[in-house]
Amino acid sequence: MAKWDERDPRWLVQHRDDGKNVNGWHWEEKNRLEWTKQRLRELLPAIPAAETGNLRISEVTDVVGEAMTSTRKGNKKLAIYDVKITMKWEAQAEDDAEQYKGTLQLDDFASHSEPEEYIVTVTADATGDVDKRELYKGVAESLRPQIIEALQQLLQEMVEL
Repeated sequence: MAKWDERDPRWLVQHRDDGKNVNGWHWEEKNRLEWTKQRLRELLPAIPAAETGNLRISEVTDVVGEAMTSTRKGNKKLAIYDVKITMKWEAQAEDDAEQYKGTLQLDDFASHSEPEEYIVTVTADATGDVDKRELYKGVAESLRPQIIEALQQLLQEMVEL
């Protein structure tokens, strides 16, 4: 073991002007919010439509919050995230000329939350038959397991970046 006065080069941490984290030894965080937004815009609309009314997620309109990967000592990688996701849904039964639309909002998609704790709020635009709007709100809520599955895929991919 080197003594304090001996200045053994194996133990000296050199200041680097480029700020490089040599061998990824120190804690390193990378902002992944833009990547997360883009990936959610691909994953969520790809969820197969529900049978009732052919309801599907038409687009991801907003992703707000933070998403990052953290690496410690070069190999311990974690996904840290806390985002709110807003999506649009639309539905139209084959025997109905009316198209129904609304929003699906997922609050508290966070690294400290379990999937069953995610808060999903479904709203329907004020057009068409009231009973059908309520029906489609329930159908949109039924997409929750597929949404959670897509989010789990997102997290796995994020850690592998």
